[in-house]
Order: sequence, then structure tokens, then C-alpha cells
Amino acid sequence: MAFYPASLDLKGQICLVAGGGKVAYRKVSMLLGFQASVVVVAPEVIDPLYWLAEQGEVKFIRDVYRPEYLDKVFLVFGATGNAGTNRQIAREAGERGSLVNIADSPELCTFMVPSVVNRGDLTISISTGGKSPALARSLREKMENEYGRELEELTRFLGAVRHYLISNWEDAKKRKEVLNCLGDIRAAGFYQSGDREMFEKAVWDYIKEWESRDK
Repeated sequence: MAFYPASLDLKGQICLVAGGGKVAYRKVSMLLGFQASVVVVAPEVIDPLYWLAEQGEVKFIRDVYRPEYLDKVFLVFGATGNAGTNRQIAREAGERGSLVNIADSPELCTFMVPSVVNRGDLTISISTGGKSPALARSLREKMENEYGRELEELTRFLGAVRHYLISNWEDAKKRKEVLNCLGDIRAAGFYQSGDREMFEKAVWDYIKEWESRDK
């Protein structure tokens, strides 16, 4: 099965995690990192999940999974450890149009969670469609070593440049040409290894040069 890659805005979206163990905790931690509104349903939860509930970070419902808990839910993780319950979650979430991910059962999923490298607004994701999470993890670790935190600064800087060009340059073709040049991986490599202040100054000088041609 091929999965369409997409990035979701989960801020404020209700996301249900059915289960209270280590797998559920990993899912909850990830969702909180993207500002989702998280509901955990389980008869018992491990201490870190209980602590999150005590702090008001998540809503904890001490109960077995029931279909009514899917009401108004955007996204569902099934991590109960019970194959029959997880299948039920997949079926009933699908009937309601919710996105669903079942731990260790890619055939029951309507979305997969990739292995992710985060550098601020820059996100690099790797997925094997559930066929080899170990390979995805290995590739992620390699990229984490290769792409440092300086790319977070570069992404933020290029965002400011893009905003400036969109606000000040009417010629879309010219904007694209400049942005493509600045977004080249070779420029990123220079930013990583060189003087970043010098790089940023050179970029603004480059833009001013383009602007002077039109005067």
C-alpha cells in the first residue's frame, strides 16, 4: 500500500489515544509537541501519562475504549495492546471519517507516522510505509548527524527573505529565480560551514543588486 505524504496542522484538533502504555505515551508526547488537544482512554496508564493528566496537559478517561469516545475526534491512535480492540478502533474510526493509526498494524492504518528530523520549521520525514521502521529510524539518525541546528536558523532567514520578496517584488518569475538560487543545497552547505553573518549580508547585497537593475 502506498501512503500519500502530507503535513497536518494539529493545533487545537482533538486527537484520541486509546491505550496507556509506553507506545501510547510516545504518541501523546508527539501530539503535544504539535499543540493537539489530546484525550487518553485506558483503564490504567503508566506514570508519565498520569503525570501529564495531573498537569492538565491531556484529558485522561479511565475506561476501556468505547465508540462514543470517537465523537468529534480528528485523529486516532490505537495502542491498546489488544488486537481485537485495535481492529474495532480502526473500523469505527474509519466509519466516522477520522484518521487512524494502529500500532504495529499498517494494514489497519489510514495514515503512517514517519520518522522525523525537526530543525525548527524545517521537517525532514522518512517513511517505509510500515515495512521497516528500523530502516526509517536508521536513516533519521544519519540525517540528525548530518543536518545540524544551523539549518533551523537558515530556514528562518530564508523565510524572512521570501516574505520580503513577496511583499516587494511584483515579478513572480524573478522572485522564483532568486528563491530557487538561495534554496539550493549548496547554499545550505555554505551556511552550515561558513560565516553565517557574511552569508546573510551577501544575500541581501544580492537582492539589492537585482533591485538596482530595475531602476
